[in-house]
Amino acid sequence: MSLNGVFVLLMASLVGFCPCSACNYLELSDALNMSSANLAVRPVKNWKNTTTVKVNIILYTVVKLDTSTQTLTTFLWFTMEWTNEFISWIPENYCGIKSFFGSFDMWQPDIYIYEMTEADNKNPVILYHNIHFNGTIKDSKPLRIVSTCNLNIFMYPFDIQHCNLSFLTFFENSECVKIENIYNSETVSKLSKASFFGIGEWNLLDVSVLLDDNIVTYTISLKRSSTVQIIAFIIPICFLVILDVAGMFINFMEGNRIMFKIVVVLGFSVLIVVLNQILPTTDSPPLLCLFCFTCMALMVVSLMGCIATSYMLNLSETSTHAPPWMKFCIETWLARFLFFNINCSKRDQIALHETKSDDFIENGTINPRFAHKREDASPVTVDINNITENQLLEMLLLEVQTIQQELISHETKEDGESDWYIIAMVLNRLFIILYLLSIIITFIVVFSRWGS
Repeated sequence: MSLNGVFVLLMASLVGFCPCSACNYLELSDALNMSSANLAVRPVKNWKNTTTVKVNIILYTVVKLDTSTQTLTTFLWFTMEWTNEFISWIPENYCGIKSFFGSFDMWQPDIYIYEMTEADNKNPVILYHNIHFNGTIKDSKPLRIVSTCNLNIFMYPFDIQHCNLSFLTFFENSECVKIENIYNSETVSKLSKASFFGIGEWNLLDVSVLLDDNIVTYTISLKRSSTVQIIAFIIPICFLVILDVAGMFINFMEGNRIMFKIVVVLGFSVLIVVLNQILPTTDSPPLLCLFCFTCMALMVVSLMGCIATSYMLNLSETSTHAPPWMKFCIETWLARFLFFNINCSKRDQIALHETKSDDFIENGTINPRFAHKREDASPVTVDINNITENQLLEMLLLEVQTIQQELISHETKEDGESDWYIIAMVLNRLFIILYLLSIIITFIVVFSRWGS
């Protein structure tokens, strides 16, 4: 629509509401002091004058914050104001009209957003501008903006992101066009919070504005809603770790402990695979990844400790003696440090073999399993009718020597078994204590960091 057409529409409205004879096209044209020749250039009477452009945004919603591409998609209401020195009229002369909406081609500031990554042609086109009697032109329109945002996901899923929208002009010479903000940070944040509508996992914390070097920067602070991540990942991780710690108290004499811990480690691995599919892709891993890696490493180390204790129990059945240095270090130094009672454990170990020694005599007779030991002794042929007291003593002495040799051999074997058993028990207690301390320290450090 041409400028003359706008004047005609304005004149018609004035005639309809104001019967004054002064309201006519010629008087309005003279009052505006405007011609079609200056519509496409910067509207100043002197080229040395600076055109001040004021901007403001009101954030409506955050459509998406893509952590893989690190882009932010937002809907906001953008307002831009500047002054046209060729437009002016006295409202009292025109029925008190101070402003009107016009739609015509005129000079507009070249303002762009530095962080914008793609142009969106779906934004509604609003052709009307609010023109005031003092020459102030106000342009307001909704915008859908896709912009870059440097994410810091170390505190995921309790992270807070700060994304910037910087408004600046194409004019390199700031003396021509100067950019300012309409409202301060408190007002912008209040208006945005009142209009914000959250449709995703992000909540609006604050919107601040900063004017620096002819650039107006709006900083949008968003906080992630972490309820879903807590229920879906953090709580199951804690349950699996606690379950693995409880598995350390299963009797290590049986093989159930190793199988139980292997099942827990496999379940934890599946949870990590699922978590890896939703975690943001960045160079610095989030704290949740480090927490999972630490727990997984501690689980594997504790499993290796269980395998080591089981191996030592197997050695007690095949080897007769433990290395002296190991016996001294573990049974003398480490056992005292862990307050481990060796004598009590030896009695427990001997009790395991009492059933074997009790089976030597059964119902007052020699058990058939041990009959071959007596048959291996050298036979003594004695005439019962002509036996003397000395011969009887020699027979008893021979029997006592045979029994003594068998007892020495049996005790030597049990001593070897007892050494490996004690070493396995001491190391098992050491592994349990170290595992508990490591898990407690890990939980304290991670959750205190999240809490801060």
